[in-house]
This record gives sequence, structure tokens and C-alpha cells, in this order.
Amino acid sequence: MPLGVYNSAAFTTASGVAVAPNADVEVRRESDSGLASIYSDRAGASPITQPGFQADSLGRFDFYAAGISGGYQVKVTKGAETQTVRYQAVGTAKEFDADPFWAAVWAAATAAAARLALGFAAIAAKGDSWWGSAADTIVKLAVGANGTILMADSTAAAGVRWETAPPHRNLIINGSFAVNQRVSTAAGADDTYGHDRWYRLSQANPIAVSDLADVENGLPFMARLTQSNAAAQRMGYAQIIEGRNCKHLRGKAVSFRFGRVRLSTSANVRYALLEWTGTEDAVTSDVVNDWASADYTDGAAKFFVDTGFLPNGVAQQVLTAATLADGVEINVTLGSTFNNLVLFAWTEATVAQNVTLDLGKAQLEQSLKATEFEALGFDAESESCERYYRKTFPYATAPAQNAGTTDQYGMQVQIAGTSSQFHRIPFPKRMRVAPTIITYNPSAANAQPRNQSTGVDGSGVGQVDVAPHGFTMLWTGDAGALAAHRMGIHWTAAAEL
Repeated sequence: MPLGVYNSAAFTTASGVAVAPNADVEVRRESDSGLASIYSDRAGASPITQPGFQADSLGRFDFYAAGISGGYQVKVTKGAETQTVRYQAVGTAKEFDADPFWAAVWAAATAAAARLALGFAAIAAKGDSWWGSAADTIVKLAVGANGTILMADSTAAAGVRWETAPPHRNLIINGSFAVNQRVSTAAGADDTYGHDRWYRLSQANPIAVSDLADVENGLPFMARLTQSNAAAQRMGYAQIIEGRNCKHLRGKAVSFRFGRVRLSTSANVRYALLEWTGTEDAVTSDVVNDWASADYTDGAAKFFVDTGFLPNGVAQQVLTAATLADGVEINVTLGSTFNNLVLFAWTEATVAQNVTLDLGKAQLEQSLKATEFEALGFDAESESCERYYRKTFPYATAPAQNAGTTDQYGMQVQIAGTSSQFHRIPFPKRMRVAPTIITYNPSAANAQPRNQSTGVDGSGVGQVDVAPHGFTMLWTGDAGALAAHRMGIHWTAAAEL
């Protein structure tokens, strides 16, 4: 690369400015004051030795050097006098006239900097922002209220506006954990449901699921998982999203998180968003292949089951013992082939007996970032849950035999004696698929209907014509049954994924 030239005359100032013939010349770098590399030719083939560089008999000198940051110091010495000039630019850039293009760039950059300076000066609050309103024009947009989101709006000066987040954006059913029809409290086996739409997963042995109420302002409900086993193990909670409720998100950006979490011991919690690419709504619910694995990527012999699953997002959170925290977000773009989604939270390492994991405000939404939790009313949540599970028992009563006649389902005897009977039971709203029916005697430890008039149980209970909209109950009457006697029975109907 060609070098730049420096031309000058040696001068001193003892009696005014005077040329100094044959003066000694010394060139140093401004950056570190070290002797500079200088040359007698533009190509840099003939170095000039320093010290020893001198002006000619008329005081003239020149040298070639590369352009460097800060430039050069040039010192002239004649007898007892010295004169130094500082920050001398040397380089080929000095050889060019100003290019109109770069002059325009500089002018535009200067103007933009001025506008930015004006904008920064006008920002009055955290979250204020500046947007282009026209060519070379910006306007300020004040921060929106908590929970609002930016929406494109061509009629607004900034082209965007703050707007209340759209309703029903949370794809998780019972993300508040308010609905618990099974009234789960005791330890339950791996891969069994607890709160409506949520099922527990454990490494080896049963874990308990229960409710928490009024944990803090704005958090009226949480789910609690309790490690019930004497030996330490890992545990978690998961939900499968029905295909018809999530396939519209193929190729879309989504955000998933538990808004509030707490662990009774200081340890790590993991979260995952899994894509199921197998048959729609025929999901392998036990998503864990090897609880001890630390490899959460796709593939065989890793943490997650390989067949049918694609782990799209996995996150870790370090929790301090017994301290509520905002959950870590998973922000990902979904694939184009999934048929269901599975959301999962679990303890990364084994936890001792009686360690608890509390989860609240679970939300999955189409968004680049998590927004404020969408709290639906209890009626709306429970109605959504009853598409998957419903019961005859009072809400606060766990389904069980001999649990009492309150809210039992009533049926009428049609033919006296030990005759075959039937009664059609319609559902208020359709369930996801034809459900699995379990019956419970309200007044004895069996599954038979009880004749409320004789206090004697029927027999041979069963169901036919089970469909999403209802089923037909069959039974055989007791010997003392008379036409129009009232039979009572409890039942549950499960159409979970």
C-alpha cells in the first residue's frame, strides 16, 4: 500500500521564525512516543534511520509514512534550540478532494445525530421510545400502561400505538390452576392427572399435588407438587395442548412461561416446550426418556422421548429456597409440522422427600415476548376444563365410592324387580371425544347405583352408546325395586389427551 508524504522546512524560533539548515529531525508516534517507521520512498522500500535524519542545506526535509491514529510528533533540533510540532497527519487520505457522496453521508449523519440528541433529551420516562413518522422525521411515543402491547396503526403519528392485549390469547387451559375437579391432595402415580388439564410426571414413585390459595396479591391460586417418596427423585407437571387449539401457530413466534414459581429448596428448575409431530391428539404423555440425562436436545437416548417429539425450547432457572420468582420465558418460533404442543416444568436434579415445587400463571401465547398473565374467570376456566373431564360430585369433593348423595345423578326405575334398566345421560356440552366413564355408589363401597327408596344397591352397572354428547347407563334393579323408585349414582367422564 502506498505511503503518505510529509513535506516541511526545519525552523527554530530563537529570534523569530528562522529556517534551520542541516537541522536534526526526529519523528515519533503520538500514540506511544516511540520512534516512527519512516521512509525515503512512497513504496516504503528504503527506511530512514533514526536518529541521523537531517534537513538539507536549505532546511528542507520530507519523509513517507503510513497514516496512524493520533498522527506524529516532528521535532527539529539546531544547536541548543528545539521545536516540536504535534499531531501531524500523514496518509494518502490527504491527497483526495472531498467526494460529494461522502460529504452527503456526513451531512446526513450529522443531522441524524442532532435528531437523536433531541429525542434523548425529550425522553421523560422509562419505556419512552422514538419512531419514524415520515422521511427524516421522528416522534416520541410515551410508554404504555402495564400489560399493554404495541400494535401497528397507520393512522397513528408513530405508525404504532399501545393497545390492551387481545383476549383469549392464552392457549393453556387452567393456567391459573384454579380448577381442580379431582380435588387432588394425596400422592398420585406417574403420568396421572392432578389439576384439570395438568398431569404429574415423576422419576420413580408417586408425588402429591395440591392447591395453594392467596399466595400473594394477584396470585390467588398455585399448584403445589410435593415429593412424597423417601428416596430423592425428580418431579414435574405438564399439559398437552389439543391440536385444534395450537396448529394455527405453525411457523409463528410464541412465548411460554410460568409467571410465578417457587421451590422449597435452593435448586434449578427446567422448563420445556415440546412439539409433537406424531398423530394429532395421540400424544405420548410421558415425555421423559431418561430423567438423569442432561442432554435436552432432539435425538435418541437423551432426556426426552425421541419418537414423535421435537424439543423446541428448553430453559433453566436457578431458584432460591422458599422464594417466589418470575418464571423464565421461552421465546421461540414453532415448526411447521407439529400436531400438538406439550408444556413441562420439572426439578432439574433429584429433590429430597417433602420438597415442594409451586407453579402459577402458566401462559402460552403468540408473541415475541411474554405479556401480562391473562386471568380468566373461574366459570370460563371450568367450562373449558369440562370438555376434558367432568363429574357429578360437589366441586370440593374428590370422586370416591360412598362419598355421599349430594349432587348424585338421579335415575328412575322403569320395571319392578331384578329387571334390566337403562337411562340416557346427556352432557351439558360436548366433550373432546367419547369419554371413559367411572361410576361410584354414593352410599356404599362399590360402583353400583343405590335405590334411594329401598336403600339397596342395584347390580350389573355398565354403559353403552358412550359419545362426546352423553352415554346410556345400564343396571339391574334390586329385588325390592318398584317402578318410579329413584336410583342414585355418581360418575366421572374423562376425555383427556
